[in-house]
Amino acid sequence: LDRGRAVKEMQSQSGARININTNAVPCNVDISGTAAQVNLAAQMINAYIASTCMEVITFEQGRVQVIVGKGGKNVKAVQLESGAYVRVDQAAIGVTVTIVGTKEQVGIAK
Repeated sequence: LDRGRAVKEMQSQSGARININTNAVPCNVDISGTAAQVNLAAQMINAYIASTCMEVITFEQGRVQVIVGKGGKNVKAVQLESGAYVRVDQAAIGVTVTIVGTKEQVGIAK
């Protein structure tokens, strides 16, 4: 899931300028342009969000090397094959893997 590419495509198709502040919780999305451009971009963003799903899987800490692979090789391969965004967070207790994408992408990544 290449969010940057998706935003660029939405900007190109709608003619609106889309700025996403991911530092805010929840993130802020600013859309600028004509009323028609803003309206179209908002519809596209809402459709994109509706088609996106997220799954969180937790593993034992000892499994981190197998999951990630040398230099992140396994995570990169899963992202490339599935198109989903995969984030691995390590804690003292275990490893949390977050997969974000369409339902199909998340299914492939799992």
